[in-house]
Amino acid sequence: MDLGHGDRWRLDTCPACPAKALPIGEFDVLDRPGPASRYDPAAGYRTNATTGLPECVHPTRVQLPACLYASNHEPLPEATGCPSPAEPPDDLAQLEGWFGATIDAAPGAPPSGENNTAAISPDTMRPS
Repeated sequence: MDLGHGDRWRLDTCPACPAKALPIGEFDVLDRPGPASRYDPAAGYRTNATTGLPECVHPTRVQLPACLYASNHEPLPEATGCPSPAEPPDDLAQLEGWFGATIDAAPGAPPSGENNTAAISPDTMRPS
């Protein structure tokens, strides 16, 4: 089934992300997990225990700004890519997504449908 966001989300999202199963707009995007944010084994993704609505907690991984798209029926952004922040996040769990968004936003970066970090390994990072 085409969910409207391509295979990239299936690669970049965490295992508990509703973006793996739901179209854009049918889940909320939060800056970080809150106390009511839980993995729901029956649904197969993270949901809010209070509202029951699906939640993504890695906005940089799904390239959407944090917003209550499902809860408040907020309109989707014109373009689904949010600019990467200038400074890395304080939360280390957000660092991987920040790196990916920063690489994607760099001038001359490959198209966003490609796995841009596939060529990065400890061997390629060593000085010659």
